[in-house]
Parts: sequence; structure tokens; C-alpha cells
Amino acid sequence: MRLKLYERAIYGLLCGRIEALIPVCKTYADYLWAYTSCYIEQEIHSLLVYVIKKKFFSFLTIIFRSTHENDIEKIDVLSDHRLDMITIFDEILAGCPTHIRDEALLPFNQIEKYLILADYDRLFHIILSFLRTNESNGSLLRFSTHICLFLYEQNHSENFHENNFIEILTTYIHHLIELEFKDLVCYYISKLPINNQCIIF
Repeated sequence: MRLKLYERAIYGLLCGRIEALIPVCKTYADYLWAYTSCYIEQEIHSLLVYVIKKKFFSFLTIIFRSTHENDIEKIDVLSDHRLDMITIFDEILAGCPTHIRDEALLPFNQIEKYLILADYDRLFHIILSFLRTNESNGSLLRFSTHICLFLYEQNHSENFHENNFIEILTTYIHHLIELEFKDLVCYYISKLPINNQCIIF
């Protein structure tokens, strides 16, 4: 039976088959949601198969007698296209239309990517590249600064580069000074090392 486009996409999502979802994706957010959702479905499926194999195989054999390990292995394949969270972003860029690729390279989407991957060093690098090429606006700068503040205080990055953090925070402080938000400036300056605080003051 030939299914309609969106009906096929719904069943594809429930089965973790990205091939059925791609035709209905219109934006970068659609692609990322589709790939991530299918990845989760595949992971859940793998866990369920593992439980069946390890916990219930002997029980099923006793009850049904005709059950063989090969019968259980048949359900181990959910999709020919196995997804991995690390490579999802590369797959999207490799197989999507040009306008989706351009959207994926926008600052907010790049920051989202490295947050999802927990690659904090590259996150700092991409934020700095936006700042140095004047591709940032006030909202992006504020968003980036708060992310960096959180990571800095939580120390999530083993190779945390303090100089990068200082540069990002200093840029935001100067932005606040230009806007004359004096009440906010002191708080952000207090997050800098003492030597840098003195320089700004």
C-alpha cells in the first residue's frame, strides 16, 4: 500500500526511519528535530532488544519452544540508516538543500550544535569568531555571555580557556557601557578576574 507523504513521515518517526521524514522537512529546525527524534527512537529500540535478548530469551524459549535466537535477531534492525548524535550535524549538512545548509551555519544554530554535543571548547571558539567578525547583535552577545558565565562557573570544560571567557565577557560589558546600562555593568565586571576588573574600571 502506498502511503501519503505525511502519513509515511509519521510512521517513519515512530520507527526511527529518517528516510521517511526528510521529504517533509522544510527548515533547519525540522531537519535537526527529525534526525534527533529518529536517533532517540533507535536508541530506545536498541535498549528494548537488549532486554529481550538478555532477560527474556530463555523464558520465551521455554514457553514457545519454537523460538530461536534468529527469530529475536530479526527485530534488531529498526532502520538501515543507523544514527549517531555526533555525526547527525554532518549528515544534515551533507544531504540538505543549500538554504538549509546556510541556515545551519547561522550563529544561534552553531551555538546550539556545540551545546548539544557538549563541545564547550569549540563553542567558545565559534562565539569568538562571531564577535571578531562583527556577526553578532545585542541578543546574541547577551545569550553567548550567559552561556559562557554558566559554563565558567560550573567548570564543565576541562580545558577551559579563561582568556576566551574574559574576551567574551569584556565585549558584553563594553556593549552595556555603550547602552548606558550602568546598573548591570558592575555585576558582569565582578565576574572577571581582579586584574581585569581594575582595567575596565
